[in-house]
Amino acid sequence: MDRATNKYYLLFIASIFSSAITAETFDSPSYYRQQNASDSAFEEFDKEFAKPKKIAPTPAVPEPVHEPHASETGTTEPTIRRQAEQLFATPEPLEINGFKFDLTSCKLQNKNVRCDINVISFDSDRMLTIINNWSSRSSFYDNQGNQFNVTRLRLGNKEMAGRNLSSKLISGITTKLSVVFENVSSRTTTVSLLDLDAQTNNRKFKVQFRNIPLI
Repeated sequence: MDRATNKYYLLFIASIFSSAITAETFDSPSYYRQQNASDSAFEEFDKEFAKPKKIAPTPAVPEPVHEPHASETGTTEPTIRRQAEQLFATPEPLEINGFKFDLTSCKLQNKNVRCDINVISFDSDRMLTIINNWSSRSSFYDNQGNQFNVTRLRLGNKEMAGRNLSSKLISGITTKLSVVFENVSSRTTTVSLLDLDAQTNNRKFKVQFRNIPLI
């Protein structure tokens, strides 16, 4: 019982005791005065209990944060693992004969492997040839020692299948080179050696990258 309620309750009790002591008869004026005081105390008592009590609001409970599982995003765990390996294991760029070769990725999809390489000529504008013929074949070796020959080449906007591909590279401009290998086993996980034969100004040279995870 709070302080205000206690006050009215004591007033009510006091009025009853006072009425019992001082009233001589029920018909005396003193009795009616005490009765009126008692009735007033009851009314105040009823009003106090009739007041609506303020209810403290229920604290809001934050909803748990849902972290999507790999299956919900459409990305499988082996794919995530291969992407992470690719991110941290991309070979260092090669600088050979005034060219810079920067391998960006090797991807396995539908039994085809495609490796993308950014090429820049530092010295001058000049021709670059990727050799792919019966006497000299660009190829790659997988993690089981199997050899796969290049089936298609693309350098800039030029494309060739089963033959050499040449294109003029402008000094300081990045040109994309893509090499494609077909009929690769889905169990292949790594390009152990990417071995490309190239030529510029009648000078042949090798472009080789090792231990490239497939994504």
